[in-house]
Amino acid sequence: MDGVDVSRVVNNPGHVTPAQADALTVQGNAAPSAVIPDENGDIGRLYGAKTTPHVHIIDADGKLAYMGGIDSIASSNPADIERAIQHVPAALTQVINGGAVASSVTRPCGCSIKY
Repeated sequence: MDGVDVSRVVNNPGHVTPAQADALTVQGNAAPSAVIPDENGDIGRLYGAKTTPHVHIIDADGKLAYMGGIDSIASSNPADIERAIQHVPAALTQVINGGAVASSVTRPCGCSIKY
């Protein structure tokens, strides 16, 4: 990756600059409403992020509506997706419809965040 501070990458695997994050978003054909760099972990600490990924859904009033895993199975095997409970789509639907999220906290799965 052009322009990457090699010492940052060695000490922080997966670290990218804001411009590189934007490029990866476009490359991955993703459509987030925002990509927020959290260089010092301030936002992660504020919301108690423990793993990556650790999903946090904020409602229109700025309140935390959901915190946890993407789904119910701690696996990177695509074959497990069909049998997993999909926490994020359910939570997003409930938030969009103006209701409370039934399972507002679930166990996040992934690599631990080192602050």
